[in-house]
Amino acid sequence: MLLQRVARLVPDETQLSAAFLYMWLTSDAFVGAIDPGRSNGVPHISTKAVAEISLWLPSLEAQARIVRHANELLAVCHRLARATERADATALALSKAIRGSLGS
Repeated sequence: MLLQRVARLVPDETQLSAAFLYMWLTSDAFVGAIDPGRSNGVPHISTKAVAEISLWLPSLEAQARIVRHANELLAVCHRLARATERADATALALSKAIRGSLGS
């Protein structure tokens, strides 16, 4: 989200893992805490809004576990989404086959 200012976040890896920071920045908790107002259709995040957000910071070991479990759950969600897409395609094909056989 870029307008006039650019920020580069470089975590102190002795206290905050980059993977945990990324997960937090893409989370509903972070996105919901800011007001991404729009300027000409471009999201805008004020530095004040970002500065006012507090981040619960678990130990590095806990951060690693959280990231690992979240990634495992996301992988399950992706597999379920693919399985649902395949099931939908199969149902559509079966429906077409049944309609075709009934119309013949």
